[in-house]
Amino acid sequence: MRLSTRARVPLAVRADAVEAGWDECCRQGRYSFSKRAFAYATDAFEEMLARKEIPIFIDEVGPLELAGGGFASVANVLAHVDEVYIAVRDTYFTRVIERYGVGTYRVIPAGDSGDFAHHTGGLHD
Repeated sequence: MRLSTRARVPLAVRADAVEAGWDECCRQGRYSFSKRAFAYATDAFEEMLARKEIPIFIDEVGPLELAGGGFASVANVLAHVDEVYIAVRDTYFTRVIERYGVGTYRVIPAGDSGDFAHHTGGLHD
């Protein structure tokens, strides 16, 4: 969902529940991801960057992006924005920091589960 407009575009469905007309671009685990949703999100992120709208929130960067898919193209840019919040599972944290060259970040634990951590980052020291 784009928070500023509340616009929604379905991002993923379980791969075993894909219906006719679904515009799959890739699969990760048991999920099928929508080509249209990633195009929509990429356009929205580019618009936010052009308008200097901050903060920017992205949920989430993980194995799909580490493999070059999903939000990988915008994550390269967003990782260096002054105020961006990126949800990253603990198991991928180090790889995401290294892959996107994040030099400065702050970990904000999410909830009681400990399963996720949010990271803010950028190279603006």
